[in-house]
Amino acid sequence: MSMETNDEIIWELKRTKNLFFCINFLWSILFRFCVSCFLIYIVFVYFDKLHFLIFVFIALIILYYLFGVVLSLNLKAIQITHNNFILKKYIGSDIILPLGSFYICEEDEILKISFDTIITIRKLATKAILPKYFFIDFSNTNIQEIYETIKPYIKNSLIQMNQNDYNCFKNNSFFKEGLPSDYIDFDEIDTLREVRQ
Repeated sequence: MSMETNDEIIWELKRTKNLFFCINFLWSILFRFCVSCFLIYIVFVYFDKLHFLIFVFIALIILYYLFGVVLSLNLKAIQITHNNFILKKYIGSDIILPLGSFYICEEDEILKISFDTIITIRKLATKAILPKYFFIDFSNTNIQEIYETIKPYIKNSLIQMNQNDYNCFKNNSFFKEGLPSDYIDFDEIDTLREVRQ
């Protein structure tokens, strides 16, 4: 697309398909399926003895494992233009977010048995607890490159963020969990925020 409309793609998710990817993908799907089947078995065998909260917890784990696979298989493409982050899906509406309104982090699975990483897209708002989207990176993508691409936009948004939200984001480890170490230089942002005021 043309530069005049600022719709030129400056980064795109690329996947490599090799033997390691195939083995890891199959292992991950098989592992999730087995864990889900085991938990379903426990629910059926001990249903009358399970406390309601334990039942809900087990159901949430099953949904998490299966939902992660569905979201990952539904991911068609990720692109970054000069203004937007675009997540294309096979089924459902695409997600388009302005650059600087979100950040991406890596989260480990509940049980770290495979080589997978959960890539989570979160709004850069302190009130947003649930992720905008997440998918499993089967160690076959160039997702690591995205951090440097979106970093200036995140920095600019943090500089312009109101003081309460900024302090909450800066001091709450939940929001910084999964970000590369030293990804956000809060000392530099504090200085730039003071200059801006």
